[in-house]
Amino acid sequence: MSKTQRHHFIPVFYLKQFTNENNQFYIYDVKKQTFRGNGRLFYPSQQFYEHYGNTTYYKEESDDIEQRFGKIDSEVGAVLKKIITTGLSTLVENDWVLLQVFVKILYWRIPANTDKVKAYIQQATSLKDLDLKPIETLTGQPSIDKELAVLEKIKCDRDFHKYFKLVLPKITHREFLKNHFTTVFSIIPFPAVKQMPKLMSDNPIIYRTPGYESLDAKEFIFPLSPTYMLFRHRTNRITVNPVIRVLLDMLFLVQAHEYVSCVSKEYPQQLYDAFQKDFSSSVDRLREEVFSCIHDSSTVQQGSTL
Repeated sequence: MSKTQRHHFIPVFYLKQFTNENNQFYIYDVKKQTFRGNGRLFYPSQQFYEHYGNTTYYKEESDDIEQRFGKIDSEVGAVLKKIITTGLSTLVENDWVLLQVFVKILYWRIPANTDKVKAYIQQATSLKDLDLKPIETLTGQPSIDKELAVLEKIKCDRDFHKYFKLVLPKITHREFLKNHFTTVFSIIPFPAVKQMPKLMSDNPIIYRTPGYESLDAKEFIFPLSPTYMLFRHRTNRITVNPVIRVLLDMLFLVQAHEYVSCVSKEYPQQLYDAFQKDFSSSVDRLREEVFSCIHDSSTVQQGSTL
């Protein structure tokens, strides 16, 4: 089996949309507030990855998790290509579902949420909480002692932590169905953004209410490309104030875990300056302003309702 070292938590096919004309971008370290590599340009394959991030070592070295992610990435890549080349009207129900699945999986893939994966595992009180079957005795009855022993072992297993990133989207969606929430998805184009510098964060999903308990219920915004944004909302249809696009880049920057990519060396500092001036460096105030740009309407193209 061919094994890779670089496991991208944000797929390369997706990152390529946020590059310059030479398919490169700069990497801005948000903690050091400097550009990596003394300001040199990088290709998408050189960033947004972890060495062996999805490799497991149960019986032998395996890239099974990476291959599963790769299959989903390929399917989503085809949907994004359809959006860009043929427009939103060509999307079918399964395309909308794939986009939603992609966002949920990406949420658990990114290093910004690794501690949340571990916390979810640590909070489990049974194997069922982790979507695993309970251990039974020869009589068919649950073996509580054995189950607790296995559970404690799993909680310390780094390979299981990696595997669980695949499982969590299904678990959280099950909770969503149980609570009978209704959400609607819309894709909003921002054609004027073609004149703006492209920016991508290592933490690119913006939730109205951060926290995994709201993953399948609360509003979110996700960049499908520099010019198309995916919105989840509670009203039937929405319109969006175009000013939101710059505010989104600002929020992508300030909520980044370690770094953002950008095709302009000036843009990150410009966003920081505006963030300090207009929002007094308050992420909560910025988030509130972002979602205040979204209005209930009946004129925008509607996505699928689940």
